[in-house]
Amino acid sequence: MKQFLLIISLLLTFQIADAQKLKRSKLIKNDSVYLGLINPYIAPIEIRLSALDSVKSYIKVNPYGLLKEGDTLKQALVIPLNKLKDTAVIDFRNYLKFSAKFGDPNEDYDTGFEYELPFQKEKTYRVIQSFGGKFSHNKTHSKYAIDIGLPVGDTITAARRGKVYFVKEDSKEHCRTRKCVDMANKIYIIHDDGTMAHYVHLDFEGAL
Repeated sequence: MKQFLLIISLLLTFQIADAQKLKRSKLIKNDSVYLGLINPYIAPIEIRLSALDSVKSYIKVNPYGLLKEGDTLKQALVIPLNKLKDTAVIDFRNYLKFSAKFGDPNEDYDTGFEYELPFQKEKTYRVIQSFGGKFSHNKTHSKYAIDIGLPVGDTITAARRGKVYFVKEDSKEHCRTRKCVDMANKIYIIHDDGTMAHYVHLDFEGAL
């Protein structure tokens, strides 16, 4: 059985999960609830919001934010109190179309940087899929991805110095369809010039 390593070096942005993954601020004032979105990661996040048709007549939305670490998109969502049954639990998905991506599209990145191979020296492995692959490396967010076949338990190393900003290692699930896209164990790293690397399809509790 093979363990596949997916490494992605990003020149622009990475899509992240929905608004539930971001921290929030809440203020009740002038008969309305003011909700903000806070970036809890050391990587920047670009956020785009728009109101659902069913609620756009009475809510207000701040449509865009580029948030550095700890920054807040203030008044991301403003809801009149008379439209809420419970101010304690407010699900953004009932009000907004939400898009968020890791990365700053305005960052000047180093196009000449030479990356290391993401495994120990003197080792050799087969490339399973490279740029523009037919199976999955054919979208904007995955066009710089490389799949390398490593046996389970072999050591993966960083291809470039950076800071880890996200780790997931609790999954034992895997498959070759879209339904497993959020199940993969992974390590995300941001580099000095704002590019990012994602090391994906790692072993259960295999992040070190």
